[in-house]
Amino acid sequence: MPQGTSLLIEGDRDALSIFLKFNPTLDKLISFEFHFSPYTPPEMAALFAKRSLQDKVTLDHEAARKLPLLLHFLQERMQKKFGDLQSIENLYLSALRKEASAPSSPVSGFVITPEHLETPVDKLIAKPASRSPAFAVICPACHTENPWVPGLPEQTRCLHCEAPLGDQWGIWKDSSYFRKRQDTSHLARTGAVARRRIIRAGAET
Repeated sequence: MPQGTSLLIEGDRDALSIFLKFNPTLDKLISFEFHFSPYTPPEMAALFAKRSLQDKVTLDHEAARKLPLLLHFLQERMQKKFGDLQSIENLYLSALRKEASAPSSPVSGFVITPEHLETPVDKLIAKPASRSPAFAVICPACHTENPWVPGLPEQTRCLHCEAPLGDQWGIWKDSSYFRKRQDTSHLARTGAVARRRIIRAGAET
């Protein structure tokens, strides 16, 4: 490589490890390694809603209740296989395809219902869904818990410090993610951008 040239390699951690194992010369050029956390379930729900909004597609109230619960289960059960932007896109397109009358290209006014969000984990979420699962949002200012329901207005304020809660999606209170958030060491946001992805960069000097 010419002097001053930078090399950037990014991808799934396991896939990159295998790739570099068979490219030892390339591996020696790696000087820095950066790890990014996966999207959290609330972040994925926000991404799904944003993707829907782009097409002027909406979720009905029951679908909005099911979505965060579904995403908690998908991430915890599928782990490495779910949690990046492509996962959200696939879930969104799958929801549209489940409507027999839905066109190949979504149009304004299409409404996603719980039936459109059917996935292999539906049997697993049936029991907690029947028990009216509790969700919460964490205040970004005082880090305290606030109750969450679908359609919570963006101007809603924290019950404890009256700081705005924004447009957060709820965290399922029985999830492992919520239990981690209760630990103060997990309160700081990580700026997660993708599921278990690595950026490894090196420069030849």
